[in-house]
Amino acid sequence: MGEIHFWRAGRAWVCEIPRLSPEEREVAEETARHTKNTWQKNRDFPEILKNTVQGKLAEVVFEACLEQAAGTCLSVYDRFRTDGMKHHAPVDALIFQKSTAEEVRLDCEKRLAGEAAENEFGTISPDLRKYLSSRGAVTVEIKSSALKGPDFEGVEDAGRRTLRDCSVIAENIRKRDFFVYPHFLRSSGEIGSFYQYAEYVRETRGEQFPPGNRSFLRRLMEVEYDNACDVYTRLYFDYGGGHVYIPGYISREDFFARPRIEKMPGAKSGQAVYYMRSIGDGFPVEEIGGDDRLWNHDRQAAYARLFGGRDVFCPRCGGKLQICGSRKLQQYYYRCFACGKNFSAE
Repeated sequence: MGEIHFWRAGRAWVCEIPRLSPEEREVAEETARHTKNTWQKNRDFPEILKNTVQGKLAEVVFEACLEQAAGTCLSVYDRFRTDGMKHHAPVDALIFQKSTAEEVRLDCEKRLAGEAAENEFGTISPDLRKYLSSRGAVTVEIKSSALKGPDFEGVEDAGRRTLRDCSVIAENIRKRDFFVYPHFLRSSGEIGSFYQYAEYVRETRGEQFPPGNRSFLRRLMEVEYDNACDVYTRLYFDYGGGHVYIPGYISREDFFARPRIEKMPGAKSGQAVYYMRSIGDGFPVEEIGGDDRLWNHDRQAAYARLFGGRDVFCPRCGGKLQICGSRKLQQYYYRCFACGKNFSAE
């Protein structure tokens, strides 16, 4: 495969859709043969393979973009996994600084592959995630999607895309969301908000958490944080125009500083629930290499930035706000007991 050339469209990086090498195509086919339908029910093998090829293309594009724009390198999990593609992948890849010693990179890859291969669900422990962070290995989840009708709103050329068209599409993508599964639940017919999810955890696993709204929510956010990847990104494929868009990335703490849970729209998503954060709140890919939250990792400082992890004060009287819950409104809110005012927690 030749070098991938990128250009800017708004805050996104764009390139032409590349082709997989024969080796990458073989990996995609093997992965597809072992893929189980989760929230996307009733997919046949051709559809699974199509989705898997798109995912592999996304990895190829993201790897090239990191190399060229962020000065970092990507170590794709499928290249060093040791489970014969039988288990779910706990991460899609590891990001390293180019200066990382080879023995450090190989150590991180070996530990990750080994622990994931021993777990029938392909998960890894928070302790391993902490170890990887301490060694300068940033875990990343790379999602990919095909652009749909609303993403082309304002596009003038139905065939060949102009630079203006690319910029319009990039701006439309910013209305979409990054997303990650909650740790304790992946799908539900009844749960569709953060309040409902948190109360579900309180009811089913309350013995694992301290009492009180703030202490409970603070600990819940820490658990969610500890079990998430460091970075989430989402690439978009414009098959009509032949392009891939990389609108940016978001760190895990961004999901849990102002937690929002919703169901993914569309019939294929079924009852899947996700933490979501607007792509418009994300950061350009070129900032990954210098994001101190990823490389100079201070877990306690990160905890303090999560919902419930810090003191919040009344903008009217300066009193400390308390986190309260409303069963009627199905939401949490801040209340100042000094002046009797309520404030949104979102």
